[in-house]
This record gives sequence, C-alpha cells and structure tokens, in this order.
Amino acid sequence: MTMRRPTPQDQRAFTLVESMIAIAVLAVILTLAAPSFRDFILMQRLKGIHAQVPTDMQLARTEAASRGLMVNVRVQPDNGSVSCYILFTDSGWPFPNRPSNRCDCRQAEGSRCTIVGTTEIKTVQVPSSQKVFLSPAGHFAFDPVTGGLVMQLNESGNPIGESFTIVASIDAPRSLGTSIGLSGRPTVCSPALSTLPGAACP
Repeated sequence: MTMRRPTPQDQRAFTLVESMIAIAVLAVILTLAAPSFRDFILMQRLKGIHAQVPTDMQLARTEAASRGLMVNVRVQPDNGSVSCYILFTDSGWPFPNRPSNRCDCRQAEGSRCTIVGTTEIKTVQVPSSQKVFLSPAGHFAFDPVTGGLVMQLNESGNPIGESFTIVASIDAPRSLGTSIGLSGRPTVCSPALSTLPGAACP
C-alpha cells in the first residue's frame, strides 16, 4: 500500500482572519483577567508587609533584653512618598518612662538616627507606589526588663491607650493589624472596617 504525500493545500496554516480573531479573543481574556491578577498581587504584597510587622516587634523585644535598653518603635504614615517604621535605641533620651521619637524612618540610610545616643536597629520603608500603607503615626517602646510596652504616644506626645496597633492597608476594607498590648506580645488582628478575616483589633 502506498501513502499519498501531503500537498501544500493539505498543510494549510491559519489564515490572516483566523489569526486576528484569535488575537482579539486573547486580548479580551487578558483585559478581563488583568484586574483580578493586579488585585491578587496587591493582596500578596499586603500580606507580606503585614507578616513582617509582628516578626519585627518580636525582634524589638529581644533587642531590648539583649542590649539592656528600651527599644523604641516609631511609625510614620504615608507622606506621598513612603510609609515606614523604625526600631532604635536612644541612650541619650532623658525620660526613662516615655518612648523616644528622635529617629526618622523616612530619611535615607545613614541619616535616620542623627541625634547623639540614638542607634538604628532596623527600618522598614514601604514606597507609596506599592499601594500598601502603614499607619497610624505614633511611637512606643519595649521595656528591657519585662519586655512589656512602655507608654505609647501619638506624634503630638499624647498617650493613646493600653495598646498600639500598626495597620498595613490597601484601603479600609483591605487592612490587617498587629496589636502590641501591655505585655509587649504582638498579636495579629482585623482593624475596624476591614473585611479580611481575623479577631477584631482592640
């Protein structure tokens, strides 16, 4: 039995019209899928930034004990460029029962803690372009002996209650919190207005 050899007519490729239809269908699918994919990336970014906060608060407690000094945490919300927090010590701070806010996490590396006695431990900056923001403005410290929270203050220096909650958010419904209570232990929580699962923040 002999096999017939395929002719060029048998090996037709896609026509130009068929190719254009396929490209148009693909473009529609990509247009519909792009917002969902962007939201997915944004949520992963939010979760990653939020996951770092309790780890860093635990680091601050550990550093306070190992250094024998209060470790201060200052949170600075978005200023159109960056939101951030900084962990630092301040051996020159004259108020032993009040946290210091004499370091600025918005500054460039090497110029965040310029006052004598201040030492930067760690800084986390989140550029505004990432669309995830840290808040609210305020500062607190970890006691080197107990590991507990030293009085927490807002940026005006006024006390703000028995806990401090650092919020990472895309917007109010998509926000995650880390609450630091008097014991100094960080706990993950869900801020008011957030639609994400979790126990309510204090």
